[in-house]
Amino acid sequence: MMPFFLVLLAVAAGLFNPPASVTCPESGFYPGWDQSGNVQRFVPETLFNHINGGAELFNEFGFRELTLQRYARKDTEIALEVYEMDRPESALGVYLMKSGRETKQTGIPARHSGGLYQLMIVHSRYYIQIHNFSGDSAAVQVMKELAVRLIHSIPVDPGVDLLERLPRENRVPGSQWIFRGPYGLQPVFTLGDGDILSQKGEYYGVTGDYEKEGELYTRIVVFYPNESTAYSAFQYLSDNLDPFLTVLESGPDFMVFQDYESLYGRVHTKNSTLDIVVRLKEKTDPPIGR
Repeated sequence: MMPFFLVLLAVAAGLFNPPASVTCPESGFYPGWDQSGNVQRFVPETLFNHINGGAELFNEFGFRELTLQRYARKDTEIALEVYEMDRPESALGVYLMKSGRETKQTGIPARHSGGLYQLMIVHSRYYIQIHNFSGDSAAVQVMKELAVRLIHSIPVDPGVDLLERLPRENRVPGSQWIFRGPYGLQPVFTLGDGDILSQKGEYYGVTGDYEKEGELYTRIVVFYPNESTAYSAFQYLSDNLDPFLTVLESGPDFMVFQDYESLYGRVHTKNSTLDIVVRLKEKTDPPIGR
């Protein structure tokens, strides 16, 4: 088996060959439902024409191509959006940020969430959305059939399970996220401006909430290809830390700070990772588990 750090190197370098553009199910995939209009495709430079205001996050995650196809039956229309990412980890990262609390449906053989108006699915390197604009309940089964046919046409590639790199003990279920730069990190915690963790659009980070003895806090772990890159990232963070964070203690490989809410944070670099814990009530809190 390939060592984990080598897998991460391959992920960062984009050494895995991309598949061809996805093929949408044809007319008649479900009785009475046909394609409506031609297929549309968007690349990183044109994605903002379709999702103005959200393209930055997709591009940060390694977006490659969006395939959009609409289907109609009389006055009812549904739309299929298939976002091809560079890695399954990126597709999962987008899905986790978009899906919120997952609502499962029966009969869909991939991780998903949704209901009457929308289905969100992640499979291999694809993040998939199916929209039911009218809210017609009769279209729900059509959405499911569309999803199943598309899923079965895409080869399985589970990628690297980055979420399991977060410690399990005391972790709040469903709180895990994947991020790949400042747009993904921003909703979690503000450590500084720009690419403050030196991810360069290549290196993945994971984050999750933890609860111990009534205290809720957040852990952030970023994976780098080697120890020197992780140390350089730590130095950059130290030199450019947000001015609203006050450093209380620091050393060659660690830092303790206090935020504007008088809560504490800890940063530690070890091997090829940067490990950050924020929103702690006490500066000397014990480790949160392995």
